Order: sequence, then C-alpha cells, then structure tokens
Amino acid sequence: MNKEYTRINDTDYIVSSDKGEIDLVKVNSNIEEILMKENEIEEANNNIVKNNKELKEVKFYEDSRKISNIFTIIGGILMTLTGVSGSFGIIKTLFWTTYALLTIKAMFVCMFGIKILNKRKIKNLTSSIGNDSHKVETLTKELEELKVKSNYQKIPYSATHINPMEQPIYEHSQNKVKRLVPNKEEVIS
Repeated sequence: MNKEYTRINDTDYIVSSDKGEIDLVKVNSNIEEILMKENEIEEANNNIVKNNKELKEVKFYEDSRKISNIFTIIGGILMTLTGVSGSFGIIKTLFWTTYALLTIKAMFVCMFGIKILNKRKIKNLTSSIGNDSHKVETLTKELEELKVKSNYQKIPYSATHINPMEQPIYEHSQNKVKRLVPNKEEVIS
C-alpha cells in the first residue's frame, strides 16, 4: 500500500510503500488521486482475501454441524435401542438418552454454531466478496483512465540513477512529502 510520496520536480515523485518499497513515478497530474485509488484497490483485495478465508471457515463449521447432527441422531437411536433391550426400562432410557443427546448437541452447537447464524454469515460474506470484487473492477477501470490521462509511468527505484540526497539545495525547498490518508468523508459514502 502506498504510504507517502516526495515531490522531486513537476513530473517526478518518489513513492514509498508500507512494505518499504520505493518507486520513481512520472506523472503529469493527479498523483494523489492515483495513489489513493491504488490504495483503495489493494484494501478491497485484502478484504476479499480475508472474507474468503472466513467464508471457508464458516462453510467448514456448517458441514461439520450437519455431520454432527447425523451422528447425534444415530447415537440417540442406538442408545434408545440398547436401553430398551436392557433392564433400565423405557422411562429411564428415554431420560438418560435425552440428557446425553442434549449435552452432546450443546457441545456441537458451541463448536460449530447454529444453522441460521452460519447461513447468515455465509450469505453476508458472499455478498461482501461480490461487492468488493465489483469495487475492484470499477476502481481498476477508473485508475487506468487516470493513468492514461496523466501519462503515468512507474519505475522501480533500483532501476533509476536518482539520489535525492545529491540534489542542489534550492530543490530541497520544493520537495513535498505527503502522507496518503483517506478522507474519512469519502470512505463513509
């Protein structure tokens, strides 16, 4: 994610990322807008990855919940048949079977959740992934248009021969360092 940039001259900027990568960017205008859109795209992609991971986890819990229900039913039937055929009697067998099944079911609910909540989480995560994917597509198109308009070029800093420390003193006063922080009003809408 783009962290901040330093203006070298009217068209050249040094852009640093939060990973410590430094690139030379040549652009005629809209440097902030371009870098902010790149950040928004990266943030949306990160949300997609995070939500996909959480979606897989919730689907695993839902599948485990279904399997545990089958085993609980089979176990209840076996316990009832075993108790009735033994010397416990029907009432004691039904009481202990019900008690055991409710205890096991409570344990499985704690481990795997409830069907309604799992389905709701799956629906919300799927919707969020779709929205973020659409957002990435839209922002990518807008970013490409901005880059074409402003003649954007990104050169890895290692491929340049620029050393900002060796510039003449009069150019140091022209350098601007700006932090790229999203406008809170724009993020809300």
